[in-house]
Amino acid sequence: MPILIISVIAFYFKTNSLNHKRKIYYKAKSISYSGVIIRKRIDKDFGDIGYRTPRIITLNSNYERGVLPNLFDKLKIGDSVVKKQGSDSVYYYRNNKILQIVDGLIYLRKDF
Repeated sequence: MPILIISVIAFYFKTNSLNHKRKIYYKAKSISYSGVIIRKRIDKDFGDIGYRTPRIITLNSNYERGVLPNLFDKLKIGDSVVKKQGSDSVYYYRNNKILQIVDGLIYLRKDF
């Protein structure tokens, strides 16, 4: 009997967690932004610079976004960033040509 109770409780929390992640995913999917990169910075509040240190780009629309280190190194000031409402992908452009397309919500979508 105790195993059944523990199983029911675990199932409830797992289901509730999936619903919460689903809500966050759809909220993030509904966001749109675009602009030109005006600033790149590495957040040094986390101590020594390493792979996990946040790399942040600032757009001329006053939107800040963290990016992965390998993408951060490719981006230059003046490149464009577009994320359309309803899309998971973030498009990075240089000279009106696609530099890279990143699936920005895969970490939320993979769990359900």
